[in-house]
Amino acid sequence: MASQNGINMAMNKEKEKSKTQLILEEVFNEAVENLTRSDDGRQVSALLVQTDVVSGEIQIFDDRETLLAKNIIFEWAERSSKGLNPQRYANHILWVTLAALNKGQHLFDNPVFGRPFNVSIVDDVFNPQESLLTLREETFTEASEGRLMKNLDHELKNFYKKIFADTK
Repeated sequence: MASQNGINMAMNKEKEKSKTQLILEEVFNEAVENLTRSDDGRQVSALLVQTDVVSGEIQIFDDRETLLAKNIIFEWAERSSKGLNPQRYANHILWVTLAALNKGQHLFDNPVFGRPFNVSIVDDVFNPQESLLTLREETFTEASEGRLMKNLDHELKNFYKKIFADTK
């Protein structure tokens, strides 16, 4: 019976975690939508994330400190009231969510994001506290080659063979 309770508790934790991750994914997707709607033609080099784990609030800003999206993560507030370490947990689940958004949904391959690109946790006066995600130029190139420049290497080799065919 005790092992069944342990399994149920683990399953409930996993459900809570997935709910939190889904909320975080929605917040980041909303932030990207707001950036793409702004249509000012600039590239964003960073997203700044402010968290208040006591109230459960998360806010996402661009590199000009413009608020893009916010929400409440009730699990963070609950963990805080139980005396658990909510900041460590919040940072971890943010990192897991960003990794999933970058790898699975390719959210940060959007042309609105320049390279290098960073997502960082910042304090209330926007001083960086922890970097959650950093994408450099080579990451962008690798990601974009698969979609935008498919077979470019092959086509370039064929082009050189045609041009320099008589120089052999």
